[in-house]
Amino acid sequence: MGQLPPEDLNREIERLWTRLGTASTEAVVPWTPPSAGAELAWETVAMLKAQQRRRESAAAEAIEAKEEALKHWRARAEAYQAEADEMRARAEGGQELEFAQLLDAQQRLESAARALASEKARHEEERRALQAALEESRARFAAEAARAREAESRWGKREAQSLVDLKNIQTAAERRQKEAAEADQSVIALKGGLAEAKNALEKTLAELLLERHERTRVEEERARALKKTEEVEAHFNDLQKLWEEERAQWRELWDRERSTWEAQRQELAQWEETLRREREAWHAELQEKEKSHLSFTESLSGKIRETSDVADKVAERMKTLESREARAGVEAGHALSSRARRTRAAVLVLAAAGLFAAAYPAWHWAREWRYEPESVAPVSSPNPAALAFDGTLLWVADWSGRLVALDPADPRRSVREVAAPAGGPLRPTALAFGDGRMWLLDAARARLLRLSPQSPETPLLSLPSPGPAPTALAYDGATLWSYDAVNRALYRHGADEATHKSYPIEEDVVPNALAWLNGRLWLHDTKSRRLMIYALENDRFTLKENHAAPDEAMAGFAVLQGENGLRLYVLAGPTAERSAPALLRLRLRRRIPFAIF
Repeated sequence: MGQLPPEDLNREIERLWTRLGTASTEAVVPWTPPSAGAELAWETVAMLKAQQRRRESAAAEAIEAKEEALKHWRARAEAYQAEADEMRARAEGGQELEFAQLLDAQQRLESAARALASEKARHEEERRALQAALEESRARFAAEAARAREAESRWGKREAQSLVDLKNIQTAAERRQKEAAEADQSVIALKGGLAEAKNALEKTLAELLLERHERTRVEEERARALKKTEEVEAHFNDLQKLWEEERAQWRELWDRERSTWEAQRQELAQWEETLRREREAWHAELQEKEKSHLSFTESLSGKIRETSDVADKVAERMKTLESREARAGVEAGHALSSRARRTRAAVLVLAAAGLFAAAYPAWHWAREWRYEPESVAPVSSPNPAALAFDGTLLWVADWSGRLVALDPADPRRSVREVAAPAGGPLRPTALAFGDGRMWLLDAARARLLRLSPQSPETPLLSLPSPGPAPTALAYDGATLWSYDAVNRALYRHGADEATHKSYPIEEDVVPNALAWLNGRLWLHDTKSRRLMIYALENDRFTLKENHAAPDEAMAGFAVLQGENGLRLYVLAGPTAERSAPALLRLRLRRRIPFAIF
């Protein structure tokens, strides 16, 4: 049976009430207990109806109040969100600390909005619970109405048979009394549900009060955040003023240091000139010593030949003595033979010692390099500072920062020219290539630049060098290496060039160029004007070879392994015999071809 609307239900109850009163007045036998039970039942129904109306009214008011509260809090949340957006817009371009504080305030506002949304969801759930309770009450009331209509039909039958069967009427009255008792129990249950609804409403009101307190707290925090924002802005302005002052001081200090550096550079040029003269004198002295060493070797060879002749004569003499020994007797012969063997052993030891003394200087002399010139090409750069090979082209870096790529087969031909990379003053001291990358050492700001060989104009990465005076750079096929003149150490850089590990060099050297070939480190020492070759053994660099440099004004070099041997490209500055910088291509050979490399 479907549920009736409240208006139809009221009209049906009124009709049943009127009919019941009419039937009671027309009864032939006025029996009081059934009429009293019916009246009690209808009073119960009326009371339930009144309670249902009050409950529906209270529930509707509670739902309406909740909707109003939700609308109010939704409007407040939107206002908070608008304020957060405005604060975010104002925070753009500020300092990171201010931005973090504003983001923190925004997160607190968003958490408050999420708490409001959760509270709204909880209120919606409570509304649905109240709606369900209301529907359940309506269902119960409909059931009671159905039972009332059923009772009305039974009462009609009993009124028709009241004169015939009084006992059935009494049984029906008892049944009505039981139904009244059940109705009383239903009333008690509905009172309990009403108490629960009242408790739920009280709880909701308490939560609303807590939300009000939370809103007050959020507004106070917002005020504090705004005040903190103003303080941060004032602090930022003060820091900006301090930065401008310090920047002016640093600029003045840089100008002063630059003038000092120029003076030191002139002193260094004078010192290099003095060293060049000393090196020429030392080289002349070394040539004289080499000539004397060769003459000594020749005289020693003559002595060895004379010693061999003497040994042959001694052997003949020994044979004569042995023949005499056979005639002199067995005992005398044994003594003489022992003496002859000792004499022969002493002669052989002296001969071996002489050969060894002559072999080492000869071997060392045979391993010395001979530089065979193949070509000399002028360099278009006015002040070249570094040279490197990228696998295809030779690159020359000028002190002004300009880069020039040359053809190794014809160094006179310029393949490409690149302007100085952007980013302020640049003074290159070294170049290196490897793994599709290009590195450059900048002495002006003591930094390491990573460039792209396709577009070197734009640096990809800029990092401070490990030391204050970087002078040389090289790539070994897997790792980048650099040298610092102040710290006097080699540095092996990590994959990101930011990390590095230092390796000391025991010799007193000042390198201006490095190169790796076949697992060996080639180094040009500007102090001794020598090319040195090191091997990395047990995390230590060991000197394996030491040769005279091919040019006294050597500023950089590159070693290429070809089918016909080694090619050495030397970037040389101007000298007394050469008025302009030049690129030398030399072929490396040993003095004696069969010397082991």
